[in-house]
Amino acid sequence: MNGIKMSLISPKWHSANTNMVKNAKSLGSLTFSRFMSQQPIRMLDIPFMQCYVEPKDNYSVMTHPFKKLRQWWRSLRYRNINIYKSRYYLRRNFPGRTFSVNSIIGEAVRLHSSVNSALASHDSQVLENNCTIRASQLLRNQSKQLPKCEWKVEKHLSPPKLLNITCAQADIQGNECFIQAVVRLHTLQSVSLDQASPSLTRSKEEIENVVIQQCSWIPPARWQFWGLVSSTPEKALKKKLPDGQTAFVEPKA
Repeated sequence: MNGIKMSLISPKWHSANTNMVKNAKSLGSLTFSRFMSQQPIRMLDIPFMQCYVEPKDNYSVMTHPFKKLRQWWRSLRYRNINIYKSRYYLRRNFPGRTFSVNSIIGEAVRLHSSVNSALASHDSQVLENNCTIRASQLLRNQSKQLPKCEWKVEKHLSPPKLLNITCAQADIQGNECFIQAVVRLHTLQSVSLDQASPSLTRSKEEIENVVIQQCSWIPPARWQFWGLVSSTPEKALKKKLPDGQTAFVEPKA
């Protein structure tokens, strides 16, 4: 695993926008474009801070007891304990701010909805206000190539879940830090080219790991949308990278 893996939300209709009006089937579902970045951390542009992103629990205790137990153990060790430590650090260093699980999840839900709606309606100002610098640049450029439409979450198919919180010291004194949270959203989403024509509306179930970030020293303190990441592979092992980050890397076959 070389460099830092990043991912930004991108409707699947981006790949077939030239045929969308002619053929409603080309709307398809929602998906994401990915790119790689090895840029060092800058004051206002933070790359993804590597962490354990819990995979969706698909195992039953009755049918796969050992796999279920292993998944529980990895979740406790790399997710639950890390969330507890990070929240303790944040409460101690920033007593006047709220870092409750519900508030973080609420911000992820809000940003996910705002950014998708703005991308569909070509609202550059909303993208700029709600995204990190790099994400805002990419999405504003991408929106110029997309036809205007309406995007919305029809419903949440399961409750949003906080997957991890990561903090990284931003100064020598340790008074300020970069903060990152990953929240899983399981939703039914729809994209519509014409509200008056239901035949041009397509819906799709999506499971997304939404990444939001903030810099503790930049007023006003607020979360911003960074993008989306994949879940950590089940067989991935914890490993320290050359740049000092800790990542979960799949063993070589």
